[in-house]
Amino acid sequence: MKDTNLKPIMPGVWGHVESNKTPEELKQGLKELEMKLENLLAYWSNVRRDNA
Repeated sequence: MKDTNLKPIMPGVWGHVESNKTPEELKQGLKELEMKLENLLAYWSNVRRDNA
């Protein structure tokens, strides 16, 4: 996976990809990140609704 265009945009993510983690560990990390983003999105949409 050598796409140098992505490196400056997401150094954290590609740093993990280049580490010695197994694909399973990487998948787990992505799932956790996805859950955090979904929770954040739900939180902000609730906040907006409460303030409307």
